[in-house]
Amino acid sequence: MEKGVKRRDEWIWLAAVLLSGLVLRASYLIELTGEPDFAHPTAIDSDYHDEWAVGLATGVWSDRLQTDPHIKDTAYFRPPGYAYFLAGVYALFGHSYLAARLIQMLFGLGTVVVLWRLGRSWLGPPVGLAAAALAATFWPFIYYEAELHEVSLLVLLAGAILLVLARQVGRPSVLAGLAAGVLIGLFAIVRPNILLFAPVGMAWCWWNLKKATGNGQQASGRRTRGARFDVVAGLVVGAVLPIIPVTVRNFAVAREFVLISSNAGMQLRIGNNIDATGLADGYLPELEELTGLDGWTTYDIPRIHRGVEREAGREMTASQVSHYFTSRTWDYIRNHPLDWLALTGRKFLFFWGPMELDSNKELHYARQESIVLRCDPVGFTPILAGAIVGIVLAWRRRNPVLQDACGEVRRGTHPTDREEVRQGTHPADREEVRRGVHPGQIGSSAQAEACGSPVAPTTVLLVLFVLFYWLSFALFSVTTRYRLPLVPALILLCAVAGVAVWKQAAQSRKGAFFATAGAWALLGLILSIRFVPYEPDLAKWHYFRGAAYERAGELERALPRYLQSLDIDPDNPRTHFSLAGVLARLGHPEEALAEWREAVRLKPDYLDAYVNMGTVLAGLGREGEAIDVLRKGIAKGSRSVAAYGNLASLLASRGELDEARKAATTGLAVHPESALLCVALGQVEARSGNLESAREQLEQAVGIDPQLPQARLNLGLVYKELGRTGDAIEQYTTLLEQSPDDVFARHNLAVALAERGDLPAAVEQFREVIKRRPDLALTHAELAAALIRERTYAEALDELKEARRLNPELARTYLYQARCLIGLGRLAEAKTAFESYLARNPGDAQAARELADLAERMGETEGAAEVQADTGDS
Repeated sequence: MEKGVKRRDEWIWLAAVLLSGLVLRASYLIELTGEPDFAHPTAIDSDYHDEWAVGLATGVWSDRLQTDPHIKDTAYFRPPGYAYFLAGVYALFGHSYLAARLIQMLFGLGTVVVLWRLGRSWLGPPVGLAAAALAATFWPFIYYEAELHEVSLLVLLAGAILLVLARQVGRPSVLAGLAAGVLIGLFAIVRPNILLFAPVGMAWCWWNLKKATGNGQQASGRRTRGARFDVVAGLVVGAVLPIIPVTVRNFAVAREFVLISSNAGMQLRIGNNIDATGLADGYLPELEELTGLDGWTTYDIPRIHRGVEREAGREMTASQVSHYFTSRTWDYIRNHPLDWLALTGRKFLFFWGPMELDSNKELHYARQESIVLRCDPVGFTPILAGAIVGIVLAWRRRNPVLQDACGEVRRGTHPTDREEVRQGTHPADREEVRRGVHPGQIGSSAQAEACGSPVAPTTVLLVLFVLFYWLSFALFSVTTRYRLPLVPALILLCAVAGVAVWKQAAQSRKGAFFATAGAWALLGLILSIRFVPYEPDLAKWHYFRGAAYERAGELERALPRYLQSLDIDPDNPRTHFSLAGVLARLGHPEEALAEWREAVRLKPDYLDAYVNMGTVLAGLGREGEAIDVLRKGIAKGSRSVAAYGNLASLLASRGELDEARKAATTGLAVHPESALLCVALGQVEARSGNLESAREQLEQAVGIDPQLPQARLNLGLVYKELGRTGDAIEQYTTLLEQSPDDVFARHNLAVALAERGDLPAAVEQFREVIKRRPDLALTHAELAAALIRERTYAEALDELKEARRLNPELARTYLYQARCLIGLGRLAEAKTAFESYLARNPGDAQAARELADLAERMGETEGAAEVQADTGDS
């Protein structure tokens, strides 16, 4: 009865822990729903994961900022595991950021259960519950579960790997080995660094089972030796299974061997160069030389790839590009060994230090602005300090946690296989268990460690996992996300220290209590010291909040954030650049230009600022200034699609068609697969009268990006000029299927339908355009023209009246009015309307003929002859 109560109490405590974890997560999620980046991820990694997942789930791959990262047709640059997870969520629940976060928080609670189970089977219920409580309240877990990052998935997989491997202690199982391997493989396709631990995990399994064979198991030694091979083989096969499809897919699309992803070389170079800080800031020394960019994101990988190819003078695969950066990393290490050692030490201190670092956001202020996270005291440093104490205690026979667990084994009440031990049917020798000398073949590591095993297998496993997972990042950069997957192992070791302190206090062992608690506190104080100077960047925090509001379209709230950032750091060109963008969108172009000029003053090669200035100047009608700014940006090294495209359009609008063609052609030499530049060149050719050349360019644009509206819109216009009205209608119809709200495509479709003679359909489309945009004078006029052909004259006059109200200078309204008045028999008024039209368009021979016919009809033959003579018509 008493045992049943204890078991019931354990379940009550576990339920309380899970409920606490659930309340914390739900509260934080409620807080987050009011934040701008909840539905508009702005951190570049989150943004990239989101777009990748949408592409996988829907088959629609966006062309963000005209820079296609070519995810679908190249070897993976980044590991694909998390993107596929997120795509699965989107496939099930739609493009729901809430669903993704809820599932990740469920993963977080799953981690709580996994660590409870592992701690319980290792050293009993108190350790399991303590580990569960720490996992439920560890605030970085909660924070990242609400981000579109892979952390929650990796943390759960890490805990599951440790749990399944720990089950191998004294209980070799091929299926368990296979399961552990599959978990390692799944982890690898999310973050390949685990592959450094994989052989260590295999060696641990071999050592553990060999140790069991050599300790009192002579009769079953041969069977256990065979089990070692089976378990390790199962682990190898399991690890390979999730990786094979990724490798095969990479080979299928790229015809090269890329195991998982090709980003290792660049990441090595970022972490090891003469200007590296040790943080994952993305700084790549060769970037500007290769691309002309002053900063990069994953969207720029194709551009970086092409830059490496230009330098090498040959085409290169993704693996060869990765090797290019790897070779430069080794050059740096060989040529600057002391600097590299100092940098490595700096990264070590960052990795294990008290700071929570992130390359996308400023975690310190993210926590400060959240009531939930700010009130949660469980962070990395106290857990690390407790884990170090826990490692020491786990190897001490007189540790009260181990002694209590050993007592449970002797009494047959330990949670693992207690019934078999009590009945004497367990494969372990019960007498050895009673004596406390059995090495641990009772079914979990708990018995071995509880009964005084000199080397505790599960403790060794946890330490090895922490050590080798850290080593897998030693050559790379540091960010909080990278260290979180090893926290489950630290939590388990910390739980040992926590339970020991609690038991020592309960047993009034004051000396032991003060020694253990004091060591924990002292370590905590030491580990809290920032041995490497680092201060959270408040200006960066305000900047990212401003970017989040801007992405959400809340420009009025973005503006003060950018201004606050500049108050703290007035010489940051990026903030001036972003502030200028907001000012321009809020309708303050002159102030925006001033901010862009300041950004260029602070950073003369800020190429995107030149592009944006050119765009705004063009919008202000200052085309000459715009052309000068864009040319200056290109001369400084800008290879932006927008720079070339805007320059070509501006030059074409001024009639400088040769220069416009040169700008577009130069841009296409840099970006041969840019649909926008194909459109720009097509427009130039169309203006030049080279309709066939224009058609070729625009068809190429549609082939590159079938979703680009400008491509189909302009191609339809060219088809119409070539007399291919049916093809034009097809382009407009396809465009409207993609973008039903595109009123210009709908207007052009209506014009083409009218030209083909399908007047009812044309009228219907014109009316739909007017319903969406009643301010388009040209649509009212063309609707009137269609109504005239249908002989609906009165309604046509109403439309013409509205068109002239909206745009009194629209000449064709007089032409259509004349035709309408002829239909109504009001010939004198029609003659006046014709004359008003020809006064504005004296070269329209067709209108002159219509006027001449009207004059002849009115009996004014002499007047008709004079009109013909004036227009040169013979």
